[in-house]
Amino acid sequence: MFDKIIFELEMAQEERERLELLARLEEALRVNRDPEKNRYIKSLLYHRNWYVRREAAFLIDRFGVSLSEKERLRLAYALQNFSFLKKRMEEGDPEARQLLFSACLDAAPRIRARVLAFLRTEDCRNPEEEVRLHYAASDYITLMELGSMPDYRQVVIRVLEQGMKQPENPVYHRKQCVFCL
Repeated sequence: MFDKIIFELEMAQEERERLELLARLEEALRVNRDPEKNRYIKSLLYHRNWYVRREAAFLIDRFGVSLSEKERLRLAYALQNFSFLKKRMEEGDPEARQLLFSACLDAAPRIRARVLAFLRTEDCRNPEEEVRLHYAASDYITLMELGSMPDYRQVVIRVLEQGMKQPENPVYHRKQCVFCL
């Protein structure tokens, strides 16, 4: 039952449909207290939609689904607890670092904007991270300048191509990505 609802959530295109499925999932969790079945919900921490990730994190917390250390980092990401991830990154956790810089490429502009409060150019170790940071900031001029540099060119092209193809991005952002290319 859980796997069917989660599959439908993955396929849902409209927000209303996602909300109905999340309500069904919560009811199923309330009725079925089997910890073995509850683990299916963890896959929603990787969902492409920020709202589904966040709601899944709330359900995981509410129903006490056990998590591994890596899944706890994903839970923090879903809850947009970037201060926790930043602290872990500063302690040398490569998974936390990867999650913070992947937030720079999130399909939701609100996630990209929120992670900027926790990352600075001094945190970047390579061209990939620097390009991601400028992409999150919608710094199109810097992205064009970096794209003219040999070390950055392929990274900039890849990130901008991804940005122009994400339908969740605002039209203005997608057009700017095309213009920068």
